[in-house]
Amino acid sequence: AKVAQLLLDNARPHDALDVLTAADQNAAATGKTEWDATYIKCLLELDRVEDAQDHRWTYFQETLDVQTLRDYLKVLPDFEDMEFEETAKGHALQFYVAALTFFIEWPDHALAARLVEARINELDGDLYNILTPAAESLRDKQPLAAVLLWRSMINHTLWEGRNSRYGHAVDHLMDCAAADMELTDYGTRQTHEQYLNGLRLQHKHKSSFWAKLA
Repeated sequence: AKVAQLLLDNARPHDALDVLTAADQNAAATGKTEWDATYIKCLLELDRVEDAQDHRWTYFQETLDVQTLRDYLKVLPDFEDMEFEETAKGHALQFYVAALTFFIEWPDHALAARLVEARINELDGDLYNILTPAAESLRDKQPLAAVLLWRSMINHTLWEGRNSRYGHAVDHLMDCAAADMELTDYGTRQTHEQYLNGLRLQHKHKSSFWAKLA
């Protein structure tokens, strides 16, 4: 990709494309993002807009990359872009963590919340680098989804005995308490009081956690 970009910079798009297509597509994924971005640039330089669009759509389907979808939609006629946006969101809903990141960044917080509420039990609460900013993004308009994300991280921390993350778990529990003042309907989920009582019963021996909370 770097060599191809140098060729592009020197107005040699055909040579750049030859370099890219000669790459081993079965090799490790390192550099794949750069390869795809440069490949699309080459196609556009050669006025192969339709081919560039096809590749953007394929790449989006594989990665749920927000910028790729935005670039794809910009080229479409009015109204057709709205139709393809809905198609893209429908495709994203087939995934989970990648879809959550996509809907947060797009943004479509309503769909992000729908995804969380429908499939929270499938979520790995150890993905705190993704779930923490997602919960922060959802806390104002979609507080129940935010609470479920915080609970997922708390549960993972306590069940796995991750002492180094007890401070973060306490922070998340306080976030849940703050959200509880705004939430009037938990649906079939436990209320904050019920959830907290369950934690006290299930993890009563985690004294260092409760000391931090106190």
